[in-house]
Amino acid sequence: MRNRAVAAVLVILLILAAALYLVSRTRQFQIAATIESAEEAVAERRPEVALDRYGEALVLAKEAGDLASQYLVLFRMGAIHHRGERYPEARDYYLRSLELARDALDTGFEARVLHEIGSTHMAAGHYDEADAYYQQALHIRSSMGDRSGVAATLHEIGSLRMRQDLPQQAIEAYEEALSLRAEIGDDVGRADTLWALGAIYHEELREQVQFRVPTLEIDPAEEAADAARRRAYRDRALEYYDRALSIFSRAQGHEEKRAAVRGEKGALLLIVRETQEAREALEESMALRERLGDDKGVAWCTHTIASTYHVDGDYDEALEWYRDALAKWRDLDAPSGAASTLHEMGSVYQLMEQWDTAIEHYEEALEIRQRRLDDPHAAAVTHYEMAQTYRLAGRPELATQNYRLALEVAVDLHDVHLAEACRRWIGIVEMGSEESAEAG
Repeated sequence: MRNRAVAAVLVILLILAAALYLVSRTRQFQIAATIESAEEAVAERRPEVALDRYGEALVLAKEAGDLASQYLVLFRMGAIHHRGERYPEARDYYLRSLELARDALDTGFEARVLHEIGSTHMAAGHYDEADAYYQQALHIRSSMGDRSGVAATLHEIGSLRMRQDLPQQAIEAYEEALSLRAEIGDDVGRADTLWALGAIYHEELREQVQFRVPTLEIDPAEEAADAARRRAYRDRALEYYDRALSIFSRAQGHEEKRAAVRGEKGALLLIVRETQEAREALEESMALRERLGDDKGVAWCTHTIASTYHVDGDYDEALEWYRDALAKWRDLDAPSGAASTLHEMGSVYQLMEQWDTAIEHYEEALEIRQRRLDDPHAAAVTHYEMAQTYRLAGRPELATQNYRLALEVAVDLHDVHLAEACRRWIGIVEMGSEESAEAG
């Protein structure tokens, strides 16, 4: 009798265990299916739908006590906000993901999240914070022997050093990443880093042109040296871009990157005023992006094609393209792009000597860059251009005020080009004010 009772209890326990197992499997299936549905929405460029579905998956994962699914879902929700340039929201989700990954002792995932938190800080202009997170990610990945991860973080550190106006350190980080990627046979990663190296020389060229300040005496030798340096930057950037394009053209599934590099070539040629060639590259890039459904890329190309007309002095055509770009950015809720286009429209109106309209556009760009993006460097560049407008409009006090605002940020962020331009213009404006006062 006793044996029968024991057997019956065992049977009941086995049935309960089987039932619990089936419940657990059902929950895991529900979690996986909901995550897959969210990923489909991401692929279809429906971020709000994806966030809702990830939210459902998070609730299911909490109910199931599935820690790994929780921190994965939180990470992916952060990534959606990251791509949407909502950096504070992205960091909130990433930090929640980081805490759970640490609880689970998943150091590989921890490094991945640290890397992305660093990227949100870099995008927002918080360079010291970005560096701290990247260094943590780099330390973990190095200790794990994760050469692919190390290369990825070194690549981002290179991008950060460029933003900190430390091009030589950027080159060193990129070259180390390039070497690692060559060793592990990561051709696409190598193309990414070649692209970034091209961007260094592209940026050096842009800064030389953007913040040039006239001097009282022109030194022909210095002018010739500057011209030679600009040609060298152009040629070096084009060389790296072409090497990257060669790889992306051979690799399958990287049409978006190929379109992006072609666009960057167009932007580079724009700087050296090769506007016809620039438009051709940009139109090719835009056609690829339209085919791919890359709405942000199309908006960027529209903005940059506008800039080719801007440089050519065809201001009406430029404004027409800029307005189209601005409408696209607003439809996409892309504040960074909208701010850039508003800034450039301000520049066109400045050239047309419509000072008040120029200032209105700069102020709208500044509002976005300060309040929505929390991007102090971009805001400083807008302050600089506002100062230029006030100077040209004969309002030296407001010009000096805006130069000083730009200078303060440039010094804090180690942007030596912008800082030097501000200092020299402040000197020129103050000298002119003194001369006016003496003449009066």
